[in-house]
Amino acid sequence: MAPHSRSAAAWSVLALGLVTLMLAGCAPALVPLPQLVAAWPAPSATLGRAPNHLELTFNRLLLADASSVRLARTTDDWQPPSELAVDGNRLAVQLGERLAPGTYAVQWRAVGAHGQGTAQGEYAFVVSGERGPSPQLGVSQPETDAGQVIEVRGQGWPAQQDVQLAIGDEAVPLGTAHADQHGNFSVDARVPEQIAFGVQPIIATNGDQQQAESAVGVRWGGWPPLAAWTTGTAGPQPGEVTFSISLRNRSDYLLEAVRVELPVPTGTSVVATDGDARLTDGVLVWELPSLDRGAAGPLRVVLRAQNPVATHATIAFRHRRPHDCSGEECLTAFVSQTVSDSVPVAPESP
Repeated sequence: MAPHSRSAAAWSVLALGLVTLMLAGCAPALVPLPQLVAAWPAPSATLGRAPNHLELTFNRLLLADASSVRLARTTDDWQPPSELAVDGNRLAVQLGERLAPGTYAVQWRAVGAHGQGTAQGEYAFVVSGERGPSPQLGVSQPETDAGQVIEVRGQGWPAQQDVQLAIGDEAVPLGTAHADQHGNFSVDARVPEQIAFGVQPIIATNGDQQQAESAVGVRWGGWPPLAAWTTGTAGPQPGEVTFSISLRNRSDYLLEAVRVELPVPTGTSVVATDGDARLTDGVLVWELPSLDRGAAGPLRVVLRAQNPVATHATIAFRHRRPHDCSGEECLTAFVSQTVSDSVPVAPESP
């Protein structure tokens, strides 16, 4: 369970985590990078009418004086917007003139507050100039908890069409909205219990592949923040089977000391591994010094076996309080773990 689940089991885990992390207090501080969570216009979106502003939402607070956005119709013609405002974790851009039809590139630079790192990126959207729909999305509140209901609002969608809603990096279904004759909708949606702590994207799409994004902060989120899954396939050689372990930090915790342990199943032997795996006392071990929000892996092992075989992996991880944090930024320290089991897989036939 998690510190954000408010359960007794969670607090016992936290107590252990606090003791462990106090002993590790002299370890060097890791630097989390701001990540773009949602944008309007959305990446690859096509707008019928030119937008009068841009809005980019990140998963961490930003340093106002150092963060920036530039806009261009071509990569040779970058121009800073006429007005840029930084509000916490959002970059809001007012455009000085109406955009002509064409493809536009948005180039952003986000500098985290309180000594956090710098990230930059680029994406594109299209203004068609055909005066068609220009979908937008919003939420009723900036923060909520997993399991709570939020109001999701849309405008500028094609009239009388269904719009599919999803939340989180893994696009967990959030429900369906129906645009009225004006292209607007407002629906109540319950945040799924498994959605983890952090600034989570809300994505809306329709049957015409039009898309809009917004975001909501989830304070008390589902557990574990680190998801893991294992897949198996026969081969590559006769008498062999390959297992792949994939990881995803779906939260805004910067996880440290991620340790993946996979006992070698009885009756099998290790043929090959990738990554920096080591075999100790019959257990394969992979170690990742840190894992910010996002995916890692897959970590692969090839086993020789005579019969169908399944694996059981244990993944341990920890989180320390951010360096020089204050207020709500001082997130709880903890140590925790999750597991990943495969289904039985038969080896490649001779």
